[in-house]
Amino acid sequence: MRQRSDRWFLQLSYVMVGLAVVALAISSAVSVRRSRMAEAQPPITAQTAAKPGDEPEEPVEAMAEALPQAGTDFFEEFRLERERERALEIETIQAVAESPDTDREVRREAQAALLASVNRARREFDAESMILAKGYADAIVSVTSEGVSVVVKSGRLEEVGARAIGDIVARATGVNLGRITIAERQE
Repeated sequence: MRQRSDRWFLQLSYVMVGLAVVALAISSAVSVRRSRMAEAQPPITAQTAAKPGDEPEEPVEAMAEALPQAGTDFFEEFRLERERERALEIETIQAVAESPDTDREVRREAQAALLASVNRARREFDAESMILAKGYADAIVSVTSEGVSVVVKSGRLEEVGARAIGDIVARATGVNLGRITIAERQE
């Protein structure tokens, strides 16, 4: 009886994790789509906003040059792609774990892989949140079996800041400071 309730709880956990990952992926996709739609809309210029008969105060070409160039945000794109890959990974692991043809040992390994994936996502989120709380504009943390890679959005990352980020990431991920790589990206 106990084994059946444990199995039910584990399957429910898989479903909840899968739904959470899908929700994150959808949320990221919606955010990227909104930003792209906002970039695609033509800017309101003096000519388009002017009433008939009014002279524009500034030439349209000068205003267009003053607008920032449309481009994708590295951090948003990275998060979206990471969530897509994670959702596919979890879906594949769940299919193996739930298949009636799967060997008992393989099923255990699939369950362990699923828990590891969820744990990795939590550690990445925790580290990113702590970096943002430190005052940085944005950050991406990627935990792998080889170590941790961090990309920070910053005007100028100094040695003291890099050291502080390394300490934060080491605490949040449990990875030795020597296996953490920190890069800066300016946008």
